[in-house]
Amino acid sequence: VRIQVMDVNDNAPEIAVSSITSPVPENLPEAVVMVFSIRDRDSGDNGKMICSIPEDLPFILKSSVENYYTLETEGMLDRESQVEYNITITVT
Repeated sequence: VRIQVMDVNDNAPEIAVSSITSPVPENLPEAVVMVFSIRDRDSGDNGKMICSIPEDLPFILKSSVENYYTLETEGMLDRESQVEYNITITVT
C-alpha cells in the first residue's frame, strides 16, 4: 500500500487505514479488501470530500458512515486472467 496525500488548502487531508486483507481470495464475491476513513479540517466547501476509484476495475467503494469507506471486490476475481491490480483511490 502506498499513500500519497497532496494538499492545496490550509490543512492537509488525513487518511486512516483500519484494516487491509492480504492476500485477497479470488473465489469470494464482495470480499472486503480495505477499510479506511478520510478527513480534511479545512472549513466550508474546502473541507468537503468525494472519494472514488476508476470504474474499469472489479472493485467498488462503499460509504458506510460519514467519511468511512470499504473497498470491496465487485465479484469473484480470477488469478489466472489477472494476478494483481493497481487501485488508485482519489479523494477530492
